[in-house]
Amino acid sequence: MTKSINQPKTYIIGHEYTDGGVIGTQTRTEIHKRDLISKGHYGYPDYPPNLNVGGAFSLSYLDTWHETAGPVLAWRGGALNQYYVGEFYANISGLAYSTAIPDVSAWGATAFNRMKPTKPLFNGLNALYELREVPKQIFDGFHAKGLHEVANTHLALQLGWLPLLSDIRNFVKSQRKLQDRVKWLLRHNGQPVRRRVQLSSTMTDPTVQTGSLYTALQPGLVTQYYNGQPTFRKTDYSSSTIWASGRFRYWLPGGPRDIEWTKRLMYHLFDVRVPTPSMIYNAIPWSWLNDWFSNTGDILENLDVGVADRLAADYCYLMHENQTHREFHAEGKFHDKAGNIFGVSATSYSVAGTKNRIVGDPFGFSTNPNGLSATQLSILGALGLSRL
Repeated sequence: MTKSINQPKTYIIGHEYTDGGVIGTQTRTEIHKRDLISKGHYGYPDYPPNLNVGGAFSLSYLDTWHETAGPVLAWRGGALNQYYVGEFYANISGLAYSTAIPDVSAWGATAFNRMKPTKPLFNGLNALYELREVPKQIFDGFHAKGLHEVANTHLALQLGWLPLLSDIRNFVKSQRKLQDRVKWLLRHNGQPVRRRVQLSSTMTDPTVQTGSLYTALQPGLVTQYYNGQPTFRKTDYSSSTIWASGRFRYWLPGGPRDIEWTKRLMYHLFDVRVPTPSMIYNAIPWSWLNDWFSNTGDILENLDVGVADRLAADYCYLMHENQTHREFHAEGKFHDKAGNIFGVSATSYSVAGTKNRIVGDPFGFSTNPNGLSATQLSILGALGLSRL
């Protein structure tokens, strides 16, 4: 089902006059366009009586609006004493309007894993297992010589010292949060828990174009009005945001809420328990590298309900918004009736974008939708250099 909404708004901004009266009316138009594409009920603007607006939907939109300058009186003169009384606006050109909706389903497993309310505070067993590698990594790094060993030193830092310090910091933070976390889990046991997480947010560097045009300021008047060509500055950039929202319910292990039960819950919060598929996977050499390119680790963690006996999601949605932004600023100079020169500046804006919502799949295999970070690239480079 597709529904298009195009609601341009036109405003009168001024008039041209002569000694004989009004000879012309000037207007500006703001654009507000929507294309709603739905697999379920998209809601806006036709909410059903029960407000059940869940489900997948897609939206494309284009908005253009103006911050005007004025009103002013710009004098042309001539035989008829012609002049303009009103506002000016920057003559922004439209952005490309697209109904192509990107697919964000690859983020499903990651979103579910980050929102899960029953995750342990600390990965105890994996931290203990990885400690066996730390002495060798550290001593190999500090007994380094030559270019070949510089790479090993970097790897010892990134894969030895930094993870060790991170584990120590997380352990201390977990100790401080432990009692509050136990109380929170008991209070929300069996109750709906809403979660929201941002998965990705990127923005391109702006591109700027400058120049001069008589048409940069609107309304367009004959050249005798101007004291030189108006100048303009056009700035374009794009942004992309991916986030997720879900509602979960969990049920803690049964039994009397005595001291032994609480101890077992605390052990689970520190992830000191029977090894799970996720723990075994993380202990496999090079599994961390595989997770840079796939979501295998997230899927295996989603198989585990964490500290609870049962975990269910009432809903889990992935949302994505893609935007292209344009800002157009224009400045011009005009004459008043006495011949004095005055300046006018105005700015207009345009945003074209798409919004998308789909149901998140916690067990969908995919390649990592993110590119590698600078740190990850440096580690890959060090691994290659250490093998030269």
